[in-house]
Amino acid sequence: MDRFTYLTRLRTSVAAEISGVQDAKGYLPWDNTRPNYLTKSSLTQLFDEAREGAEHFGVHVVHRHSSCGSKRHVQDFLMENVDDNELTYGDARFEWRYPLDQLLLKRSCPCGGDRGREHWVLIDVLFAKGADQAFCEVVERILSDLSEAVLNAGDRKPRSGIRERLLRSLLVINDNIRPDSLDAYIAERRLALETAR
Repeated sequence: MDRFTYLTRLRTSVAAEISGVQDAKGYLPWDNTRPNYLTKSSLTQLFDEAREGAEHFGVHVVHRHSSCGSKRHVQDFLMENVDDNELTYGDARFEWRYPLDQLLLKRSCPCGGDRGREHWVLIDVLFAKGADQAFCEVVERILSDLSEAVLNAGDRKPRSGIRERLLRSLLVINDNIRPDSLDAYIAERRLALETAR
């Protein structure tokens, strides 16, 4: 997949999600806005698609598990695999970015000793060392905003927080679809208009 295809597909999906997030009308019987749990499900699917596409460019989102309480969990943190390759915390093949989030989850631990005991899971973003680091940062910003949109889609949370994060991701996407920046395009158009006078 090339960058243009990745970004334009994401743009279409994000724009559709923004239009689907409407403020609730309270407890009115005619409130037919989409409930947050459906929005959260749809946004989670969008995030997963964005994450899977990001792997083509060397950006990986992985889960780092703290101790799950099992005797088999002997290290401080255990990592899920990347591309079927075993990964250890701080692996030198990747640039380790700031985690997207830290959540208390019931999830199977990579140690294999527990099948879903609640423990802390950090969601890390890794850049492959050989990847275009500048584009990886763009993708990271998009993933971060989509992740925040999912978190803002919880029960009884204002929907404006969802839209804000989706709009921020859309702005990043728009700015990176063109081969030059929007600011450069505006400056070029202004110069052309001034020259035409």
